[in-house]
Amino acid sequence: MPDGFTGKAVSLTWPAERVAQATMTRAAEMNTLTLDLIAELGQVLDICTAEKARALIITGSGRAFCCGAHLDYFTDPNSPIGKSQFEIRDNYLAKIAALYDRFESQAFPIIAAISG
Repeated sequence: MPDGFTGKAVSLTWPAERVAQATMTRAAEMNTLTLDLIAELGQVLDICTAEKARALIITGSGRAFCCGAHLDYFTDPNSPIGKSQFEIRDNYLAKIAALYDRFESQAFPIIAAISG
C-alpha cells in the first residue's frame, strides 16, 4: 500500500487497496478553505493519480465537513490573498476553481463522506 501524507490541513491514508481517504484536519476552524487546504488537496490528487487510485474519499474532522471560504482572509488587513477584488480573485478564488476543475477531471470517483 502507498505511503500516507500528513500536511497542515489534510492527511491521506489508504484504507483499502488503491482506495485513498483524505481527511481535512482543521476541525477547530471547521475545515474552511485555507490556502494550505487547497494546496494539500491538490497534492492528494497528484498522489492518487501517481498511485492509480480507484477512488478517493474526502472527509472532514470535527463537526463540519467543510464550511467553505476562510472568512478571516476577507477581514485580515494583512491577508495573504490581498485586499482588492482582483487580488482576491487571482490569489484565492481562482485557486478554489482550479481545484474543483481538477476534481471533475479525475479518472477515479471522488466521494464526499459527510457525517450527520
